[in-house]
Amino acid sequence: MAMLHEKDIHWIKQLILEHGITDQALVESLLDHLCCMVENELTTSGDWQLFVENEIKKMHPIALHHLQTEKEIFIQQLKNNNMNKIVSNTLMGSVALLLTGVIFKIFHWPGASFIIVLGCGIGTVTSLISALHHNKEMQSVKFILITLLAASFSMGCLFKIQHWPFANLLMLVGVLGTAFLFVPISLYQLKSSNQLNAQNGLMHFLLFLTGTMTFMLFDLSMM
Repeated sequence: MAMLHEKDIHWIKQLILEHGITDQALVESLLDHLCCMVENELTTSGDWQLFVENEIKKMHPIALHHLQTEKEIFIQQLKNNNMNKIVSNTLMGSVALLLTGVIFKIFHWPGASFIIVLGCGIGTVTSLISALHHNKEMQSVKFILITLLAASFSMGCLFKIQHWPFANLLMLVGVLGTAFLFVPISLYQLKSSNQLNAQNGLMHFLLFLTGTMTFMLFDLSMM
């Protein structure tokens, strides 16, 4: 059994750092793993430095620093999953508030307007935060665009219910932006990435049709 001294352990640590590992927890984990392998599997007559170098080469088929990249990707995926869960739960709560507010509005109970504003406000802010987060991670222009358009339309519906000004304008921005801005951009991106198929085409056609038909419901002479 080979015994490692403090300077030997330091040499192994430096070798790990030279391979691109900067995460301290990962460095300590690899260092402990390699030291245990040397002490348990190598005899005193063996070349432990060559043994360590060979073990590092076998850790990843391309390069050791990919271990850190994979760890960072895994941690980011966990953060995204947690973010998606929080957003989903918050949006469900905002929908519940909106439905409660609508019921209160139908029966003319007090607090209806406050509940509707609270539900719509929470949903809109949550959607915007989610859009900004995904836009930073995925550089998705169409994702943040559709979120902003949906927020505009939902705020327009809220303004309409509350009889506030600019309700029609906000709703028009939402439906026209979806039909004539989001749909063309999304189709262009799908075509560029060779992901345009019958299902995607039908979905975008329905979005365009919904936007244009909703626009036809507006009385523009009243604006």
